[in-house]
Amino acid sequence: MPPGAGLPSALAGVVITSCIAGPGHATLFLMISSRAALGVIPEINAQAGQRVLLAGVWAGSCAALAGMVLNRVARRRNLEARMVWRADD
Repeated sequence: MPPGAGLPSALAGVVITSCIAGPGHATLFLMISSRAALGVIPEINAQAGQRVLLAGVWAGSCAALAGMVLNRVARRRNLEARMVWRADD
């Protein structure tokens, strides 16, 4: 990917966020993007690390919840199949 290829989407994000935030207000996205434009500082790295960790925890929680739901559905299906099999006898 050539340098600056992600700039249009990042710029669109800044424009949309600034329109939503209104004059005189700054969101976390605007603060991070403005600081990143001036140079990456340790605070930006820390915030990015926290967001990556949070996204990983969220994805893991969703996967665990989906696994529990699918396991319950499978157990119920097996129970119903056994009940039908016993009723046929």
